[in-house]
Amino acid sequence: MMKGAKCTTSMIKSNGDTGLDKRYIRIWNIILIICTVYWATLIFSMSAQNSGDSSSLSLAVSKFIVKTFKFGWSAEDIEYFVRKLAHIAEYAIFAILLTLSAYTFRYGRLMQVKSVMRRRYSVCFAWVVATIYSATDEFHQLFVDGRSGRVTDVFFDSFGAICGVIFTFFILYLVSQKRERAALLKKNGEEDSDIL
Repeated sequence: MMKGAKCTTSMIKSNGDTGLDKRYIRIWNIILIICTVYWATLIFSMSAQNSGDSSSLSLAVSKFIVKTFKFGWSAEDIEYFVRKLAHIAEYAIFAILLTLSAYTFRYGRLMQVKSVMRRRYSVCFAWVVATIYSATDEFHQLFVDGRSGRVTDVFFDSFGAICGVIFTFFILYLVSQKRERAALLKKNGEEDSDIL
């Protein structure tokens, strides 16, 4: 009975309290980091557009929304809201990718702490990095033709990042609870088989 319990405990510890194969997590971490870098580059490229290209894109999206949902407003009426929602959405996605990249990072001290603490570290890291990146991105826009850096946009971006990290924290919590219950059931099953 003790041998089975020790074996299961060893398996959980060696996989960072997740019960997943290390190579599987490492592959996912690499994929997530690549996606995060790609998304950061996409945000930078969108900010590098001059005012004419940026306005044309947001207006085209606004026209598509008005045409699809048959709003009583014109595309020009909702363009401002579309632009701000775009800020929130792109940084929510950025924060989700940052959180998952940090959570699955297997090197250093991060994977040595308990799952709940790792989630907290990951979401804090993601929100701080996303907010700082937003500030630097707005600064970068000061040097783009016709664009300007706005503190209000940093607030919208930061709010989007908060939405992203809250959503990811909740999902990670549910996944962690499911895996802990599965590991406990497996442990109890091995103990029962040892007794028999």
